[in-house]
Amino acid sequence: MRNATYFQELQNYRDTYRSYEDRSVADIFSELMQWANYLSKSGKEMVKKAFEMAEKWHKGQMRKSGWEYITHPLTIACMTLPYSPGEVLLSSILLHDVLEDTKLTYSDLQELSQEVADIVEWATKIRTISSWDNKNGWKEAKFETIRKILTASQRDIRILFLKVFDRLHNMITLDAQSKEWQQRIAEETRDIYAPLAKRCWLREVHHFLQWLATEVLEPEVWETMKTFVENKYENILQTSSTISSYLAGESWSKKILKIKTQFLSPFSIDTTKIYHENAWYSIQIVVRESSDCYAILHDIGSKKDENFLQVGKINDLINQPRLSSYEGLHFDVIFWWIHRIKVRVLSQKTFEKVSQSPSFDQLGKIYSPVLFRDFELINEATASDSQEFMQSVTEHILARKIPLHSEPKPLFYLPIRSTALDAVIYLAPDKFDSIDAVYRNNEKVPLHTILENNDIITFGMSDKSTIKDEWTGFAHSGISKWRIRNFMNNKNARN
Repeated sequence: MRNATYFQELQNYRDTYRSYEDRSVADIFSELMQWANYLSKSGKEMVKKAFEMAEKWHKGQMRKSGWEYITHPLTIACMTLPYSPGEVLLSSILLHDVLEDTKLTYSDLQELSQEVADIVEWATKIRTISSWDNKNGWKEAKFETIRKILTASQRDIRILFLKVFDRLHNMITLDAQSKEWQQRIAEETRDIYAPLAKRCWLREVHHFLQWLATEVLEPEVWETMKTFVENKYENILQTSSTISSYLAGESWSKKILKIKTQFLSPFSIDTTKIYHENAWYSIQIVVRESSDCYAILHDIGSKKDENFLQVGKINDLINQPRLSSYEGLHFDVIFWWIHRIKVRVLSQKTFEKVSQSPSFDQLGKIYSPVLFRDFELINEATASDSQEFMQSVTEHILARKIPLHSEPKPLFYLPIRSTALDAVIYLAPDKFDSIDAVYRNNEKVPLHTILENNDIITFGMSDKSTIKDEWTGFAHSGISKWRIRNFMNNKNARN
């Protein structure tokens, strides 16, 4: 059982890396090299040279927090170690501020590594909100920041990882800034960096960034949630222990390997409703194979006793998997007719996977193609309009998306409130004008029908174009509307 609440884990994380200010530079670097022992001999040598270069050129520089400046890149490097960064990324992190804050040049960095030089140069070109004058406008500043982050990261996804962890450390030490800058940096973090971390499956980092931003922007909301959970902590542990004992004592058709209490992120809780202690955690049931998950669900459904009743919609992440290859069943149960608990039945493979941090290499290969495909579409659709660009970025990159399914693409994601028309335009961008009918879960629906999680989409085409001007009102996505307008303009030009 994981006894620490999310609030405790978040606080422990911040305290751990704030404590680095009390350690010597040599001690922090020694820890870095000790944990980076997976690197080759030449890789370790590169990181050592990068550190020596950064230490030399940052010598005498201090952060507003009072730390020696070199402790900033060193701490960031240590924070990335759970994701197994390679020598190029570690070296780039150690040197990420030298072009901006010292007289070291791009040519000097090339002598160490061309890759490192390029990453540091492009990371330096991303101007953050702290370097924008008020006259530029806050919205315009965020527009430029997100565009530059994504443009640079298209060249090398490691730039995005560097900037996200740089921002995480800056948020941990935010109290050194003025109140005005705390607000601005926290807002930029909430609106840009936290969603980008989520898009790359840096889930823990995403939650940490949200927490740190919320603490600054909505301190009363955060304190209310934290106090509620702390006051109910013992009740939560007692109830979850009782449920675990019940599960362990029952007979099941498939062997249960592990039962674990998982405290949920505060940001997965519906804070608009009255708080209930049951909403803050889930019970994880770990079984050997994915097929065993269905057996356990069947067992629960067939018991029909007052102790453990399955209720509500089942979220099937086995037949309808995620990009992360997560496999399991999520549903709610009623325990003792009182407690409504979230239950997650996972395969052993999935449990082991989510218990470990993936490497940056794995994250880049899985998630960057989807991220930058969306970005290229946005650039094409909003080339000259910053307002449309930000709207499309918000919809397709920063906001939560829903998983959908079809025969052409077994799994794809669209923005929340996307319609049946959005789905067809996404699936058939070159021939969507000939839509004859759209089916959601085998039921024919109008084009403006709003889709829900895990809907299955099928559609038929006619022999002639059926597109109409009013379709722009049926689509939700800015990119879909652009495709419709573009097609109509081309059609009118031909006529």
